[in-house]
Amino acid sequence: MGGEGGEYGQEIWRSGRVLAECMEAVCGAAYLDGGVDAVQKILVHLGFFS
Repeated sequence: MGGEGGEYGQEIWRSGRVLAECMEAVCGAAYLDGGVDAVQKILVHLGFFS
């Protein structure tokens, strides 16, 4: 994992884009498994809504 090229050189692991894509995947999986209510529970738990 050395070197300065690729993902590590671009520092994408610190970008908000990666976090956004992870959240999209989690919310999508929750929606498929439990519908809108499941997604809402996750977002409330994470502090996005009160």
